[in-house]
This record gives sequence, C-alpha cells and structure tokens, in this order.
Amino acid sequence: MGNIRDIKPIEKVVWVAAKTGLFFAKADGIYDVREKKFIEDFIDKLSAVGPVDDVKAELDSLLAKNDTLDDIIGGTKDLLSYFAPVDQEVIKDVLRKFVTKVINADFVEKEEETLLFKEWKKAIKEL
Repeated sequence: MGNIRDIKPIEKVVWVAAKTGLFFAKADGIYDVREKKFIEDFIDKLSAVGPVDDVKAELDSLLAKNDTLDDIIGGTKDLLSYFAPVDQEVIKDVLRKFVTKVINADFVEKEEETLLFKEWKKAIKEL
C-alpha cells in the first residue's frame, strides 16, 4: 500500500483503524482469533463505501510490524490532517469505539491494553 498520502480518504480511515486495532489487539501479546475476526469484519463492512482491498491484503504484513504507541498516534494525527475539525471529532469517536470493541472482542481486557488505551485516548483528544 505504501504511503498513506497515496490513498483515498475512506481508505485512510480504514488503514488507520486497522493499524490501531491491530496494535491494541496485540498489546497483551496475544492476537486472539476473535479480535482478528472483528477487525476483518469491520474492513469488510467498510468495503461497501470504497475500495479497501489493499488494506485487507496488508493485514498480515501489519501483524509482522511492531508499531509503537507513538507510531499509532502519529498515524492518527496524519489521518486527521485530511479532514475538517468537525469531521476530525467524528473520526476520533469512531476510532475510540472501534478500539474499545477490539479490546473487548476476546472478552478479556488486560492491563496492558487498558493502560495503552488511556494514553492513546489522551493523545488523540489533544490532536
């Protein structure tokens, strides 16, 4: 997929959501099959509004990456730069809800996930 600047806005949202979801799904050291299914189902649903095949195809390569919280925050900041302030708040809300559902997809919210999620929410609130 390459650089986020080379793709359409809906794909940017899906790309950042997928990366963010994977980051939190792997935060406890276990990428549960239910977390994976939730992320894939989310991407499938969004395919109705735009082409997201590249994002889905890159899920496996995203798994191999070890993004940091700063990487995830930076990706969110870059994404938001494409949108008006009112739309930025909607996107932040969608991402917060998405991450909450990813974290809870395996029915266990671990301390690592909770601490990182608090830091991430604080950081994106300030964006």
